[in-house]
Amino acid sequence: MPNDAEFAILMSDVRRGSQVAAWQLLEIYGNHVMKVIRRRLNNQLRSKFDSQDFAQAVWKSFFQDRDRLVAMQSPEQFIRYVQAIAANKVIDETRKRQTARYSVGREEALDDGAGDAPRPSEIAVARETWERIMSDQSAEHKRIVELRFQGHTFEEIAAQLSINERTARRVIAKLLEKL
Repeated sequence: MPNDAEFAILMSDVRRGSQVAAWQLLEIYGNHVMKVIRRRLNNQLRSKFDSQDFAQAVWKSFFQDRDRLVAMQSPEQFIRYVQAIAANKVIDETRKRQTARYSVGREEALDDGAGDAPRPSEIAVARETWERIMSDQSAEHKRIVELRFQGHTFEEIAAQLSINERTARRVIAKLLEKL
């Protein structure tokens, strides 16, 4: 952090419109602004706003009011000033969001039924798992599964393959256990 003399030179350069000095100011004091923003920003607003958005608003307010730069005599005074701006920005937005129109608590998730559908990655994993399980099965067991997938009852499968109905049920049950 610069001493008082270095700070005075930096602020003088900022007042004259030096972009280099403005960037130095951001680099040196930006973390002080971010600490206040992150400390004051509640969890519900964190999902709506990025801390950087508030920081940009703070610096915009600061650079728009260059007349206040004359009053800045020390780094500590400057830090308190930008921290107060940051706190006020967060407080203002929090108050705004507490009104009925913008209330975060009013928001509801859209339920379009898509949340119940499996994702493509889940389908791929299920298909690979099923193929791995079926690769170890005998031809008869594969045929039982194939007929069951086609919608045949266990009685129909037993009659068609000349096996006991309980055998067909047991094959399907064991395969489902493996899943």
